[in-house]
Amino acid sequence: MNRPPLVAGLFYPRLASALIKEIERCFLHQSGPGALPQVNQQGPNKIVAALAPHAGYRYSGPTAARTYYALAQDGIPETVVIIAPAHFRPGAPLAIWTGGFWETPLGRLTVDDDLVRALIASDPNLQGDNEPHWGYAGGPEHSIEVQLPFLQLVYADKPPAIVCIAVSERDLRTLLEAGQAMAEVIREYGKRVVLLVSADLTHYEPHERAKVQDKDALDRFVERDPVGLYRTIVQYPTQSDLLTAIPVLETARRLGVTSGRVLGYATSGEETGDFRQVVGYGSAVLEREGSE
Repeated sequence: MNRPPLVAGLFYPRLASALIKEIERCFLHQSGPGALPQVNQQGPNKIVAALAPHAGYRYSGPTAARTYYALAQDGIPETVVIIAPAHFRPGAPLAIWTGGFWETPLGRLTVDDDLVRALIASDPNLQGDNEPHWGYAGGPEHSIEVQLPFLQLVYADKPPAIVCIAVSERDLRTLLEAGQAMAEVIREYGKRVVLLVSADLTHYEPHERAKVQDKDALDRFVERDPVGLYRTIVQYPTQSDLLTAIPVLETARRLGVTSGRVLGYATSGEETGDFRQVVGYGSAVLEREGSE
């Protein structure tokens, strides 16, 4: 089964030419990296996992661009595993899209079927289930789709394969066990895999409060502390998108990540001028020493 674009014209431009201009604007924006990405063909291939937000490009695009700028500097992944919340239609605990490709106005990204099969075989909570990726109960699902045009623009000459996982699970132990299973599969897979957490941070709280809460969450993320991050989410439930980071942090820890960096932070209030109820957006990477 193939996945067509569902939020083109809503979260990002529908026409390819306009979409390219919008992504470039995000890179050049004052909240973004301030330059267009240049892919480092030779590595150093240190990034194991990254965090990028998934709101409309007007709001979160510049912060997301910081993540993709860092990925471009780091090298070329063969597969990107994108892990995101199932906003509208719950499904399997960690629902993996099976088969075909995902399409955006910039073309198609192919699903890494071999890695999909290995992940499904590794843990009963990693299941083939396409339904949560469509959404529709409250709207079309956007959390993975909005990441894809960034990947396509950055890696236009050699786009990576993708694995798409929509998370409905909220139990800490289950998420950690899934992360352990993912680490074992990726360690043995033989290709360069980067994990991408697609998550916004605090939702609809005052700007200053969001900044404090989100700093706490980002600190736990770059410290590779899945249990600490889970406790932060329990304390600040409007950060629940970040439950998707729990298995990734466990995977990264088991794959030898030694450091993390926060690359950027912003809120929707900085774009709209309304600081009464904002959404927080963070960009970060997790790295290991040396290269693959």
